[in-house]
This record gives sequence, C-alpha cells and structure tokens, in this order.
Amino acid sequence: MKKIYVFVVVMSLLFTNAVSADELFGVQVYPGAKLDVATSKVLKEQISVNGSGYRTSDSVKKVAEFYEKQGLTLVGEITEESALYRTNTGVNV
Repeated sequence: MKKIYVFVVVMSLLFTNAVSADELFGVQVYPGAKLDVATSKVLKEQISVNGSGYRTSDSVKKVAEFYEKQGLTLVGEITEESALYRTNTGVNV
C-alpha cells in the first residue's frame, strides 16, 4: 500500500528561524497520521527547516479534503502524489 506523507512546516524566506507548525501555529495534524521521525530529521538536518513529517495510508485526495475543510489555501494543483496548502500565517502543509 502506498504511503502518503503529510509535512507540516513553517519556512522563513531563508529557511532560518523556522518554527514547528504543528506545535505553535495551530495546524491540525491529519487524523491518524503518524510522526515519521526519519523524515522529520531530514527536514531539520538536510533542508534546515524546523518542521515535522507525518504519514498516512489515506489518499492524497482525502488528506487534501481535510485541509481544505480547515480553511487552508491550496497552492498549485492536487495531483495523485501531492498537494500543498498554506495558512494565512504562512504555514505550509
């Protein structure tokens, strides 16, 4: 079964001084999604973003519907593999 990754991150313009979105900016983590420690480590150590990675076996469409109901703004298009949403405070999901 294909796993879907849900990334909740805040990125500053230069990827510095970012803060964990799921803890401080009120972004609800997708229900049932599990923290992916390895992906979270990559975000922090290799991309210099303080964020968290989560995974779920639900479809991208189902995850996207959840974030749309949360009032987040879709950035770009929803594909079978990804969707990007943004809060009005700049938190990327």
